[in-house]
Amino acid sequence: RDSLLAVSGQLDRTIGGRPYDNVTDIGSPRRTVYALVNRNDLPGIFRAFDFADPDASAGERPRTTVPQQALFGLNSPFVLEVSRRLGNSTAGAEETVRIQTLYRRVLVREPSADELAAARNFVKNASGDGKLDAWGRLAQVLLLTNEFAFVD
Repeated sequence: RDSLLAVSGQLDRTIGGRPYDNVTDIGSPRRTVYALVNRNDLPGIFRAFDFADPDASAGERPRTTVPQQALFGLNSPFVLEVSRRLGNSTAGAEETVRIQTLYRRVLVREPSADELAAARNFVKNASGDGKLDAWGRLAQVLLLTNEFAFVD
C-alpha cells in the first residue's frame, strides 16, 4: 500500500499522529503503519496480504502469493485510483517519454526495447473500461508485476 502511494506521489510521510481508519481510502495517504487495527474487524486487504494476527505474537510471518492478492490489484477502487493518478501524471509528454517515466517510477529502471514496443502496442490497442483510460491501465499493469511487488 505504501509503495503504491509512493510511486503515485501520494504518500504522506508525516511522522507521528493519530491513527486513521480506512486503509483502502485514497483520501488516507498516511503510511500503513499508522492505520487503526481493530482486532475484531480486520480489513480484507490485511487478510489477503498476510497481516500478522494482532492477538498473537509471531517471530516470522509466512509469505504467500494467493489469487486474492491479484484480484485486489485488479478490482480494488484504491488500486484503480492510484493507477489513474499515476497514468495521468505523465499527461502532456510524448508517448515514449510517458512510457519511460512510468517504468522509472514503478520499476525504477528503463524499459527494454521489447517492453517499450509492447507498451506502445498496449496503449494503442487498450480500450477504456470506464474506470481507467489506456495510460491508467498501463500503470496498473506495471503495478501488478512481480518486479514491483517483490524485492529480489
